[in-house]
Amino acid sequence: MKIAIIGAGNVGGTLGTAWAAKGHDVVFGVRDPREAKVQELLRATGGKARAASVREAAAAAELVLLATPWGAAQDALRAAGDLKGKILVDATNPLKPDFSGLALGHT
Repeated sequence: MKIAIIGAGNVGGTLGTAWAAKGHDVVFGVRDPREAKVQELLRATGGKARAASVREAAAAAELVLLATPWGAAQDALRAAGDLKGKILVDATNPLKPDFSGLALGHT
């Protein structure tokens, strides 16, 4: 399956590496494909994945995994362009490492 992963952090990197190891065509959609962190991730896949702009990655994919921080999700989706006919998996999480962002209350 052709999979675009928008975001190259912990979630996107882990899933992308696993999917590439299983033989899927994985492209990480990132702001700067030449960034050192992205290149390190590509090396970790053993050359089984590649990086491109968010728009390029999404355009060629059957499935798009949104794996960005919550605050970046809308901009990332805008950058992806038209996703009509594609499967979109949302792996965003509004929680921060200290669990702030979680609003609990009673109504």
